[in-house]
Amino acid sequence: MKKLIVFFLILFLGCFQTNAQVKERYLNEMQKNVSVLDTTSKKADYEKLMHNFERIAKVEKSEWLPNYYIAFCATLLAGREKDNNLSEELTDKAEAHLAIADSLSPNNSEIFVMKAQIAFTEIKVDVMERGMKNTMQASRYLSQALQLDNQNPRAYIMLGMGKFSMPEQVGGNKKAACELFNQAEMLLNKAPKAGIVPHWGAEELKSMLTRCEKITAKSANTNSAGK
Repeated sequence: MKKLIVFFLILFLGCFQTNAQVKERYLNEMQKNVSVLDTTSKKADYEKLMHNFERIAKVEKSEWLPNYYIAFCATLLAGREKDNNLSEELTDKAEAHLAIADSLSPNNSEIFVMKAQIAFTEIKVDVMERGMKNTMQASRYLSQALQLDNQNPRAYIMLGMGKFSMPEQVGGNKKAACELFNQAEMLLNKAPKAGIVPHWGAEELKSMLTRCEKITAKSANTNSAGK
């Protein structure tokens, strides 16, 4: 009986060690690829990273992050693609993998932000047909994202981008957008800037804050000239 207990104890410890090694390999692979994603802006890198995350997702079927990053890379590529058919294929791919991520991690604020980003990206294929519809859908996704986590800076960034780019006649408001960017900046400064969980947004936010500064300066000059 004692030998049997020892046997099962050794077996358990062996399985535990193997699982720990598998987890460590997964984390190392994810960190390596996310680190590249943090520093690149090249189309070729996004394509390579997307395929790398696909390979990880095939092995780590219970992890949501590989599928999230497949969707992220595919959406970035779709936004840069000039061929509308290829852009559509990429956003379809993004939606499919994000649906897998959603099933593995339901009620996840980051996933709803990515749903909004996909919806915004799809507009470029047919602005007249999708502009208003997708913008409204993206707004709903972002509202859900903030309900799940009202400290998510990426939700504020995406909301701000939507308000900044929309005409005033249909709800656009650059001043309100800049307030959202300021809120996002405060949250982003407090949030993790590394690791494998989503932490993007700094570059996008920096660009939008620069545009807000120009609008503020122009408004100040106009007011001074009118006095």
